[in-house]
Amino acid sequence: MIKVGSTVKVQQITYQQTINLSPQFLAEWQDQIPRLKSAAVVYNLPYRLGAKQERVLVVGAGMGNDVAAALRNGAGSVDAVDIDPAILALGRQLHPEAPYSNPRVKLIVNDARSFFKTNSGRYDMVVFGLLDSYTLLSSLSSVTLDSFVYTLESLRQAQQHLTDDGVLVMAFYTGNVWWIEQRIGRLLEEVFGAGQVFSHSEPVGTTFVVGPVSPERLAEAQLTVWQPNPAFDNMPLPTDDWPFLYLQARAIPAAYWQAVLLIGLVCLALIARSFPQALRPNWHFWLLGAAFLLVEFKSITELALLFGSTWLVNILAISGVLLMALGANLLVLWRQRFNLRGVYVFLFASLVLAYVFPLNALNVFAPALRAVISMILVSLPLFFAGLIFSESLRRTGETAGPLASNLSGSVVGGILEYGAIWWGIKSLYVIAAIVYAGALAASRLQKN
Repeated sequence: MIKVGSTVKVQQITYQQTINLSPQFLAEWQDQIPRLKSAAVVYNLPYRLGAKQERVLVVGAGMGNDVAAALRNGAGSVDAVDIDPAILALGRQLHPEAPYSNPRVKLIVNDARSFFKTNSGRYDMVVFGLLDSYTLLSSLSSVTLDSFVYTLESLRQAQQHLTDDGVLVMAFYTGNVWWIEQRIGRLLEEVFGAGQVFSHSEPVGTTFVVGPVSPERLAEAQLTVWQPNPAFDNMPLPTDDWPFLYLQARAIPAAYWQAVLLIGLVCLALIARSFPQALRPNWHFWLLGAAFLLVEFKSITELALLFGSTWLVNILAISGVLLMALGANLLVLWRQRFNLRGVYVFLFASLVLAYVFPLNALNVFAPALRAVISMILVSLPLFFAGLIFSESLRRTGETAGPLASNLSGSVVGGILEYGAIWWGIKSLYVIAAIVYAGALAASRLQKN
């Protein structure tokens, strides 16, 4: 049995693959294993363009296929960036060409966006690996997953890392989502200019090339000028504020809102039958719960811009929430009474600060300092919200009703997160501010 490479699966979905495309192995087996030939075309294509390749950057290096291709074709040095150290370790262990053992390769464990922001090096070739395109397009994935690698801002940062005659290469597995190719092509055209984007399609995906390549080399590599389809002229392009690569339009997918609506109606019927008093909530606490969870969800999404979509983001976001809640409760225990109107002023001010502050500017700081500052910044509104909640609860004198109202409101807050699909991530601050304003109004009305 011939071993072509290795496959890593997560929940039965192919996540990473290694493949032996060395000249010796191809010469012996490409006729018997047809997929070797098409894979070799994709991985070797960038190096058939005659471009200088003294320094090559691979983002989304994975288990090493793109790095192996660069080495096979004579790259002087390769910086291999991947966010997952476990995947890099598997690549070092399993890849048949052993690219990560080559002294010309430097392994960098980092998110692509963070690397673009903190690294000042320039490269003759910047290669975007397949990244997570296999997994993100699986039947088990969320089409609303944010992907900050495929945004206009990300590609502009990548452009700044190219030498004057540098070439950018982006391979992407489009699967059965056929319009994704139009979105990727339009992103590249927006950054590099119309007529500057070339493409080549194979069963394993589409390869885009941008850079100064001679017509002869383009023809030899079977690259053609990529042409946009006018039918997609109104399709929005992903940005850091709207990073939903896999949503064709600014609309909630039908499967999402239909499922939410069905669950909501069933829950409403059960509550009306068993706990009718729950349909008469304390609106002040109900609105506080809705806004609180909305801000918490938003913080997870924004922190992904700094650290990538990893467990670190969840740790920072949840830790920020818990620390702010703890601090607010300790402060309420320490002082006998707070002016809630004044705390609301600080709450709205913190929302404005979070709205206007460019979070990706923190990429210039060391990771530990960046984590602390970002966690405080995105969680600060929750500190003042916690003060309002704890002080209001103390004044109410009972906990069952307010806590039940707060919990049911938080469920609606989670649903409000979908507002980002229409108006962008920053809009969640505006929605939260409106909900908190409603909570303030409800508290004033209850007093009258």
